Amino acid sequence: MATSRITWDVEEMPLRARGFSWYAIAFLIALGGIYFAFTQENYLFVVILFLSYTLLMYAWNRTPRTVLFEVNQDGILIEGKKSYLYADFRGFAILELPSSRLLVLQPKQKAKPYLKIPLPPEDTDHKVEEFLTNFLKRIEYEESLSDVLLRLIGF
Repeated sequence: MATSRITWDVEEMPLRARGFSWYAIAFLIALGGIYFAFTQENYLFVVILFLSYTLLMYAWNRTPRTVLFEVNQDGILIEGKKSYLYADFRGFAILELPSSRLLVLQPKQKAKPYLKIPLPPEDTDHKVEEFLTNFLKRIEYEESLSDVLLRLIGF
């Protein structure tokens, strides 16, 4: 093994351009839900819908921050703060998407979600993948319906 660690930084999520129609449709859906909640006299649902719409608008309009990732002999380090040991994972897969590639790590505990880390676009020679094969086995990963839907709406 030639390198003892690999580091890269990527945006936490891709910045997508959304046109007027995207926001108009989201507004109309929220407005329809609020109208329905008022007709049912469910005012708590009105508050929940309003807060949800506000949070979605905030999430869709904020600039993604750049996150630093590192893989080394011990595990995976995110932003120099959060670390994951290889012993906590069953294996890894590389998910090839149309616009990016994701490193998907399967935890040993069934209740924990998969850890998905964006790979750098310049990793065309698959250095991260080769490095990880020294510590984890490759697994098959199929995207779930919720993953596909979240990607389609822009998350």
